[in-house]
Amino acid sequence: MKTLYYINCFFYLITIVPYLAYYYYIYGLYAQILLGPIQLIFALIFSLKTDQFPTSVKKHLSNYWLAVLISFILMGISYMLKNHDYLILLIISFIVVPMLVATYHVYINYLLKKHKGLLIKRR
Repeated sequence: MKTLYYINCFFYLITIVPYLAYYYYIYGLYAQILLGPIQLIFALIFSLKTDQFPTSVKKHLSNYWLAVLISFILMGISYMLKNHDYLILLIISFIVVPMLVATYHVYINYLLKKHKGLLIKRR
């Protein structure tokens, strides 16, 4: 889990840093296209191993999948509205909400890394 955490943090930082530098935000968008599938794959791996996790982490994983579903629905709705009047909705649904979900995934990954560390120390 520790390796997955560091890989996740690496790709998250590669995505977030260009957004902080205003002129390079397009690179953040490109990196976000890579970050999304990586985090979904990690979440699938975590979901397959839920029997090893405490209840609080299982609850966070359920909330994460709900947030992913809501994010995809919001993206679909905003894509169907393709109007310049809804530009702020496009920005929120394609950049802000997915990055909030990605941040939540990094937090869950941190909890899992911490949880695995506690299991190793107890043995």
